Amino acid sequence: MKVLVAGGNSVLGRHVVRHLIDHGYQVFALSQHPEQDNPLAIPLALQDEYMAGKFDAVICCARPVMAPYAQEKQPPDFSELMESLERFAKPDATKLYTSGIEVFGCADECSPVELKFEPLSAAEKDVPVLQEAIKLGWTPVFVPTLVYGGQECPIHTSLNRRESLRIPVLIPSSGLYYAAHLDDLAAFHVTLIEQDTLAPFYFLAEEKRYSPEVLADMLVKYGWAEGVKCLSLPSFLKQYGEEVLEVETMTVNVPISPDFEPVNRLSTYLSQTRITPAHDHP
Repeated sequence: MKVLVAGGNSVLGRHVVRHLIDHGYQVFALSQHPEQDNPLAIPLALQDEYMAGKFDAVICCARPVMAPYAQEKQPPDFSELMESLERFAKPDATKLYTSGIEVFGCADECSPVELKFEPLSAAEKDVPVLQEAIKLGWTPVFVPTLVYGGQECPIHTSLNRRESLRIPVLIPSSGLYYAAHLDDLAAFHVTLIEQDTLAPFYFLAEEKRYSPEVLADMLVKYGWAEGVKCLSLPSFLKQYGEEVLEVETMTVNVPISPDFEPVNRLSTYLSQTRITPAHDHP
């Protein structure tokens, strides 16, 4: 069975590729720059027309992660990418489009039976592509704001890129983050392509949510960070801007899909994973 993964070198895509290979699938990775894609997968370029209509399943993981500690850049031409994925898929292929709960970030609660998008500013561009994908028969899979785990844990990687290991937190802290381990998310993508019938959409996350303040305190407690930097609203806006503020204060409640049964928990992972934090820069 041939599976095509777009964004095979993204935060989530790397794990999806590995899980697919572990399950015996022949995995290709689509990229505008194949030499930069996941080395575990067979590279496929947008221009490789000889593979059109050859794939039993197509998974789009190219959407950027917007989590507070794992930002990624938007692909340069997302519409062109989706057109290519449609071209490579068999007529009856399983097609999964991975998005994030930020497309509902301005809502208080998501319906379990109907998708009504109320995106954060940073997620607005994802909505029309997602709507078009749904019309074309793609199944949306919504992942949480905070993803973690793996050899290059997004939390650890991003923290070590900061100028300081003191975590900035807006006070009072009003947001709530959903979380999920990347291996749990990737394993569920494999489960979905093995099913004959899919639900209209899926929300994947652990049940417990964390405020930015609680998350920062956990990172300090377990040695991932050196302290917390409390900021007032004007100070936070001045340093990080409106888009980051929207993520920091997002409180949307989503209907987690009952079929998603994660084996990991963020609090357990942070307490049991030993890391070497970078020193504060002077």
